[in-house]
Amino acid sequence: MVGLLAIAGVASAAAPQPTTLVRTPAQVKALTQDGGLVAWLGGDGKKCNSVHVTGNGKAFTLPQPSNTSTTCHWAIPSGAADLALAAGATPVAALWTLHESGSDLLMTAQVGGKEIKVDRIAHAGGTGWWLGGLVGGGTTLAYSSVDVEYVDPLACGSGGSCKKKIAGGGIDLVTAGEKTVLPHAGPALELAVSPGRIAYIPATTVATNGVPTSSPGAMVQVENVSNGAVVSRATPVGIPLAVGLSAHVLAVLSTYAQGSLRITWYNPTTGHKLGGIGVPLGTNAIAVSDQFIVYRFGHTLQAFVLATQHARPLGTINTPYVGLSLDDGRLVWAENYNAYGLIRGLSIH
Repeated sequence: MVGLLAIAGVASAAAPQPTTLVRTPAQVKALTQDGGLVAWLGGDGKKCNSVHVTGNGKAFTLPQPSNTSTTCHWAIPSGAADLALAAGATPVAALWTLHESGSDLLMTAQVGGKEIKVDRIAHAGGTGWWLGGLVGGGTTLAYSSVDVEYVDPLACGSGGSCKKKIAGGGIDLVTAGEKTVLPHAGPALELAVSPGRIAYIPATTVATNGVPTSSPGAMVQVENVSNGAVVSRATPVGIPLAVGLSAHVLAVLSTYAQGSLRITWYNPTTGHKLGGIGVPLGTNAIAVSDQFIVYRFGHTLQAFVLATQHARPLGTINTPYVGLSLDDGRLVWAENYNAYGLIRGLSIH
């Protein structure tokens, strides 16, 4: 109730005005930022897709050469791609997905380097592997996967129960085009990263449509990226849907009674709960720093100020929009129009 009153009680203070950081020659398919760099996956205004990176007085295009890559000629539907950036890697590196029916390709490249296929995650006939999430930050690039199988394949094949279960999965770290398993991580859905740590929502059950999902009371886990050691576990209210992580804040968006939504935040070192607020129905994205939890519902952006425990409006987003990323006091997202995109930025202090 306190959280809802805080949101309802936000005064009509003028929302800060965003600025256009980049006008892209084609629609933006995926967007992220890290270390002062903004990256997006999209076309060049012709027929070649690539990952574009700009910021800190520099601009790059990945991979090189782009016109011979798989990504270049791939048909990328809106909302069907993910992108992660490691600005602290040497050289800067990106990880992205190319989706097709029943499978996802995991592609990576370093600045100045060629495209490398890291993995193909595929499911067919109702079972197999599903992509969980994709994340980048600092020197870390990672993705998660989940294996869905029949509880009793023989029974299913003979006309009996075709109930499914989570049979396996984990998190892989990507460095210089090579993947390595993060120890101790289980089947994982959405990921979040901060320097030296990674958080994930566990995949614990299978929805009626066969998609891996989480369940009430599933613990969100924080691990050390270097060795997989468990740093903390947090138990959100209801079913966790989205996760955000900064140096001192672990935030989880979850759904509970009658579809209500709540953001709860924790100390990522101990897992102890620090606070929680109810948020509007339709909230579908969060971005986290030590000072703010930003969330998006419909066309509206809102920031919850952790120091004052009050929410404040950040304005509205034109649609269709892509991405929501908060890094070092800057919030970015993309707005798509018929033949171009606008990458928008907003300073939050």
